Amino acid sequence: AFLACQAAMQKYHIAGQVTLMGTPAEEGGGGKIKLLDRGAFQDIDAATMVHPTSGTTRIAGRCTATHDMTIEYHGQGAHAASQPFKGKNALDAATLFFTAVGLLRQQLTSDVRLSGILVDGGNVTNVIPDYTKIKYSLRCLEESELPGLITKIKNCAQAAALATGCEVQITEKSGYGARTYNQTLGNICRTALEDLGEPVLAGFPDDFGSTDFGNISQVMPTTNPYFSLHKTRLSLHTAEYEKLAGTEVTHKAITRAAKAMARTVIECLVNPEILKQAQAEKSAAANLDERPR
Repeated sequence: AFLACQAAMQKYHIAGQVTLMGTPAEEGGGGKIKLLDRGAFQDIDAATMVHPTSGTTRIAGRCTATHDMTIEYHGQGAHAASQPFKGKNALDAATLFFTAVGLLRQQLTSDVRLSGILVDGGNVTNVIPDYTKIKYSLRCLEESELPGLITKIKNCAQAAALATGCEVQITEKSGYGARTYNQTLGNICRTALEDLGEPVLAGFPDDFGSTDFGNISQVMPTTNPYFSLHKTRLSLHTAEYEKLAGTEVTHKAITRAAKAMARTVIECLVNPEILKQAQAEKSAAANLDERPR
């Protein structure tokens, strides 16, 4: 896509600057966030990226904001058979936490996603565990709802500690921002894909994954097409999906996606009104988000 933009700009004497931005560590590392914080996007007016999918190609809408927690319970070890009454069971605390969160789900909105794993649950069966460790993730589409959700999860963690007599330590880590979408840029990209013969879903469907591109979308107009590698829905990040990577169909899909990206960028450079409209839409959306609720 970048090379196609460069070639078109040179051939047709199109003014502007196109930047190819390498952003590693998207899966958990937040590479785009680090680059954003350090000024790498300072002179960028708009951004686009693509991501593979399956089913029907789409122009992405919203996706979830994330927040991570590490929850550690410190109890008191004791022999589980001869003197269990002297123990404070950290595994019981972890179990109560997962139970409390499970009961909480009924009172949460349908866009919330909660997931976690028990990293350390004890070493031997005849000793009451004096330490457990949980890694937990929270996601929701409305970033403004995230602080309240965090409080509820922390309450579950603290209640489990109180019930078992354990101490709890909660370490938090900010995750990815919720992705917004720009209809102006998205519709340019949609037209480019359809002109190439690619079927595209109507509208801007939400998805419940997360991406550090969400943070970029909050500060500038963006579009994030998801191009399909397979007509039947397959789950991403699986061995089955990985097998698609080397197929002829996939290479054709990537080529088509690259052409659509390049055309979207060139359209913006040839017609500056597109960027102005996209930026006006972005500003209007930001003002709407800042209204009192």
